[in-house]
Amino acid sequence: MTAAALVCAATPQVARAEPEDGCVDTRWDWCGAQLSEALDAHGLKAAEDWSRRGDALIRVFVVDGFGHEKPVVAFSRRLNDRRVYAYPGDPDYGHARSGQVSLTDWEVADAALRAVHTAPSRGDDTNVETELPDGTVEMVLCTDYWTYLIEAVSDGRVSRRFRTACGDDPLIEHVETLAQLARSRLSPCDLLDIEHDRPFAALEACAYLYGRETDAVSVMNRFHSQPFDEADAADPGQVADLFTADAEVRWPDQAPALGREQVAKPWSEMTRSQDAEAYYERVDGVAAGRVVIKGELYVERPSADDPKSSDEFSADYTQTWIRDSDGAWRISRWAVQPFRIVN
Repeated sequence: MTAAALVCAATPQVARAEPEDGCVDTRWDWCGAQLSEALDAHGLKAAEDWSRRGDALIRVFVVDGFGHEKPVVAFSRRLNDRRVYAYPGDPDYGHARSGQVSLTDWEVADAALRAVHTAPSRGDDTNVETELPDGTVEMVLCTDYWTYLIEAVSDGRVSRRFRTACGDDPLIEHVETLAQLARSRLSPCDLLDIEHDRPFAALEACAYLYGRETDAVSVMNRFHSQPFDEADAADPGQVADLFTADAEVRWPDQAPALGREQVAKPWSEMTRSQDAEAYYERVDGVAAGRVVIKGELYVERPSADDPKSSDEFSADYTQTWIRDSDGAWRISRWAVQPFRIVN
């Protein structure tokens, strides 16, 4: 996040009628078209529909500083049925999860719900007053920030509040609490060792788990471990230990690499020389002790037109992980399709 000092001149203000739901967003249109698009994409009912049924709901839509939509988190109560939901940020990838929650959990959600009803409306609050060490107050411009739309429904009332991650705001603290609670209550999301990007990262990854999920989550944790995720910085022996003794890796236009040492070395070198990164789109526990990952591999290579610049390429891949004889999960086969230029 970056900040720049501002000097603001007074300008005449025109009074505006505040929307009935209190939603004010002068920049991103989360109170209008963007919300409608998100509801349609996920197949979700509008908050007003929940209100007409007499239900209670708190729901959070989140976009990170790079414009990526994060999982939608919601808690609802209908009579004595209390539930938690998490929907993938991109509905074309992953699947939604839901589960029941206790009365104690609902009290946490209800506290956030009531806070939304009573919180002041704000628009594009990217100008934040910051107190400097000398006691003076400076206005700073917040950039690359996360944005949130929080919906609250109870007692026939619908409230919406738009917020950014600029400055300190109690509603953002409630959002973080709700996301963490959702993660802990939606198994197997609670088993994922993913801490970056707030609790939303684990909820996002959890949407890609299928089949025998206990196995799938173990492999996903291994996938996110330093030897694989940062092979360029790892010890060669650690990288080699990610593969079975008879592992096979097939790269496009290359002869198959066979054996632990032969398949590990190219991956280490590729992460160093070509800034290679692997992403998953589906982690599927297809059988006991066997997990298949499907995803995309991205590499950067010197441009053919300008050696001083680089081009990005991507390729679909399939990895097969097995539980080895010592109980550790390792890659037994990795097949990479032909690369295509991205930019």
